[in-house]
Amino acid sequence: MIPGMIRRHAAWLLVTAVGLWVLWPAPAGHMPLSADHTVHLTRTVLTATQLSAGRLSGWTPTWFFGTPVGDLYPQFADLLVICVRMLSVGLLNWSQAYAVGFSLAFVGQGWVMLAVGNSLDRGRLPGLVAACLVLLDPGYAREGGWMYTVWFGVWPQALATSLCWLGFARLHAVTRSVEEGEHATDVVQNAMWAAVCLAAALLAHPMVLAMLGLGVPLFLVCVLPRHRSSSGLLMAWVALVMTLAVAMAAWWWVPMLAHRGWMASYGWLYASLHHMTELALRGEWTHRMPPAAGYLAAAGLAWLAVAGSGWQRFVGAFALVQWLWASSDVFWQLRLHRLSEGFTHLQYQRFLIAAKPGFFLTAGLMIALLVHTARRFLRPRNRVGLLPQSNRTGSAVGVACFLLAASAAAWLASDTRRAVVEYGVGELQTVRRTQVDTFETDYREFLEWSRQEWLHRDEDYRMAFSAGRNAHWFMDAPVYTNTPSYKLGFTPGDNFVHKPESGEDDLLDRLRVRYFVSLRRKRSHRSLRQVARFGKIRVYERAGDLLPIASLTGPGTLRLVTDTVDEGIVRVEVSGSATSRIVFHVSGYPRWELRLDGEPLEWFELSASGEPHIATQSERRAGKLRGGKAEGDDGSTPMLIAADLPHDGALELRYRYRLWFDWLASLISIVSFSLALLTLHIGRKPQMPRILRTLRTLRMYPPRLFSLSTGLATRIHAATEVVGASLRPRRVVFAALLVASGTALRWYEAAESERNSAVGWLDEKRVDDRRSIYAGPLKTNMLIRPACRVKRKRRQQATVVFPDVQIGSQLGGWFALHDDDAQSPRRGGHTLRIALRKTGDMAQTIVFDQRIRHQPGMVKLDIDCLDACNQSADVLVYVDSEGESPPRMGFDLDLSPAAAEER
Repeated sequence: MIPGMIRRHAAWLLVTAVGLWVLWPAPAGHMPLSADHTVHLTRTVLTATQLSAGRLSGWTPTWFFGTPVGDLYPQFADLLVICVRMLSVGLLNWSQAYAVGFSLAFVGQGWVMLAVGNSLDRGRLPGLVAACLVLLDPGYAREGGWMYTVWFGVWPQALATSLCWLGFARLHAVTRSVEEGEHATDVVQNAMWAAVCLAAALLAHPMVLAMLGLGVPLFLVCVLPRHRSSSGLLMAWVALVMTLAVAMAAWWWVPMLAHRGWMASYGWLYASLHHMTELALRGEWTHRMPPAAGYLAAAGLAWLAVAGSGWQRFVGAFALVQWLWASSDVFWQLRLHRLSEGFTHLQYQRFLIAAKPGFFLTAGLMIALLVHTARRFLRPRNRVGLLPQSNRTGSAVGVACFLLAASAAAWLASDTRRAVVEYGVGELQTVRRTQVDTFETDYREFLEWSRQEWLHRDEDYRMAFSAGRNAHWFMDAPVYTNTPSYKLGFTPGDNFVHKPESGEDDLLDRLRVRYFVSLRRKRSHRSLRQVARFGKIRVYERAGDLLPIASLTGPGTLRLVTDTVDEGIVRVEVSGSATSRIVFHVSGYPRWELRLDGEPLEWFELSASGEPHIATQSERRAGKLRGGKAEGDDGSTPMLIAADLPHDGALELRYRYRLWFDWLASLISIVSFSLALLTLHIGRKPQMPRILRTLRTLRMYPPRLFSLSTGLATRIHAATEVVGASLRPRRVVFAALLVASGTALRWYEAAESERNSAVGWLDEKRVDDRRSIYAGPLKTNMLIRPACRVKRKRRQQATVVFPDVQIGSQLGGWFALHDDDAQSPRRGGHTLRIALRKTGDMAQTIVFDQRIRHQPGMVKLDIDCLDACNQSADVLVYVDSEGESPPRMGFDLDLSPAAAEER
């Protein structure tokens, strides 16, 4: 019995062994400590704290000026770790539970590849090959694999991608069940599993929404032509699965979309299609992909295009389409920014993470096809053991295919092994700093000291840490000390827009920072005094009293009544404040409600340091302040809650944990999840899982529940058949045309508004004397924007003339360097000049002449043009480039007549 079970599950056991071997010792409870893992651990514990209070999301002062944990960052990965800890009944601490949960997600990628590979109807080999390639993939930044998933610790998207592929495989099982006329409960059960997988994927990472937007239409296009007789019914099942998946994930997606104006922007373009094609021709569909896997995937894609089934073609097409969407050319040719501003926030390189499983599956499918062909030609045709003369050619073909398969497998194994060794796959970092042997001991001593300081505190405070951008060794300190922390630098794993990174004294004062922690010795500073040292870890205490949670700007007296910001309540009383402004040292977020003597008082956001800048809630909600700073927020952008007081009185700032749409979304999710759960426990004995049959026999499971679920599944199947019968091709085509028309209208409206900009003129070739300037995308302020791009050539002058422009009193626009280039060492530069030439006149008037500083950020232009006001003139733009490698640069001008009249 046991040998038989081993044979049946040999592939699953092998994949599990490979995953555990690569990731060891994480499966044994040793948490990875490289890059972002400590951040994910802390966020998980913060989520667990909210759960202990009976809610899934809430406000925590642990990071920054507070952050809405659970609202803006998907929670499925956190919930997975929490479930592991709960199932351990306290035997695993938080770091051990995280290590086990992370290991399950990592090895689960291999299990998913086995399941999807089995659905390709070529045995277990495609899934086995794909599973090993996924687990041994070296990867690259924002491309998944070992480097991004394990070392950088960005594993929620890998989890989401796996669940999405599994969801589509279960959706294929639905279409197969319908076509083969299986029992209603079988069809419904497959549909519910597909919906559960896709819902979990949506709750694991937002990129799944883009995957579904590409995958669902592609699935219908690939699968429906093979099932014309039941196309309406299949479309109805696909619609039902997607509706249930979205409904089950509504409890997180609805609040997130409602508060999307407070999400940080991380727009990031990838390479051109030409560069990507060059890599693919070398066998690297993604960076560091073993060339053997790339070439086998290309061969598999070619075979699928010619002879693949509908589902097989979808697997290859889904991978290829997502690979194409990663290119900057597709973004610009489709002008995706015109459809939705959301397309300017995506990191397009992440589409490669989603495409990889498809490439690995097609590579495994190619080997399986060779093996299948060899077995077909080498199968004995008589009992003598000798093949007839007519079959000798077939046996030769079979032997050749077998040798090709063996050679391809050996080539793939050799290339994969080389990549594993070269890029350090399997080298798990389980210490915070590999250069210092005693650092772990020093860090534990520091944590104990911090915990004791917090326990015996007189008032709440924060502890600030100084470290490199990707050094997050201290980010799990709040888990063990309960002390709110602040990092001088980037903090990943949180999508909240208010994430200051500066170490300016006025910002630290508002943050109420008492202790400053660094690995470097600080020069003598009047505000810092070293109070403790633990090896390389130095702790400094800042001089002066801590600021209260709220302060007044202007005359008046403020008395603090209640300071429980961690519980969502702050109360103060103000007197003598005729023209004063109150500032709460709490980040602005729309769940906060401010009341003065019980009446709502509209609040706005105020910058935490530097010159005061204001942003209203309506401006945030409308997306007018979307974007960010490439080098991090220095506190000068609006972030703190503030209000102008009309009179004295009692003020209460209260966090609203549940709004009306939260209740509605939660109700939808509970109903849809209950529906899925009921229909998964169907009562037909042949289909009942063994554990449920045992529970039913022992009378530990209500028999009526089985009959209820069976009846419910039958009714769902019947209702779907009715809907499917009404989905005539004409109606579907009409609905598709309506959607396409709405999308096209939105696209053309955006194109019309862009038409009167310099980019629009350049794009429509309404320019003269253009040289080395073209229309294209540029990343600036962490967003992807259309711009007039300057080609990267040293010692050249790029020019363009915009003829017959109606000039107003001012000429508006902007210019910027590409965020990435501006943060790199300077190896060249540009000088931008703008001139006006009145129509019919050869003389030019220089109205702007400036050397562009080597720093990120969009620079606004408001150029005085009084001499040419209300006249028609040519606008001439010159960009002089110099240096070894000038940075990427772009600009835009507002050339609309309406804008000229307004100015």
